[in-house]
Amino acid sequence: MSDQTQPGIVAAETTTPRRHPVQYRSLRTVQRVLDAASSLLGQMPLEDVTTARIATEAGLSIGALYRFFPDKQTIIDA
Repeated sequence: MSDQTQPGIVAAETTTPRRHPVQYRSLRTVQRVLDAASSLLGQMPLEDVTTARIATEAGLSIGALYRFFPDKQTIIDA
């Protein structure tokens, strides 16, 4: 057997937050994103939860969300 992956199988990549919050205000922003994601996941299936919905639920701009999280999966993992 070789060490190569089989055709058609994609290796899962782990993503990490873009930056780690330092200031209290940033910590609150990250917590708002996580709380909003948790709330939405309790209301609808994962496929219907988007970063735009998470940002709206958290009362943030999409840019503020992307400042700390590169994608939806990173939010879910956190």
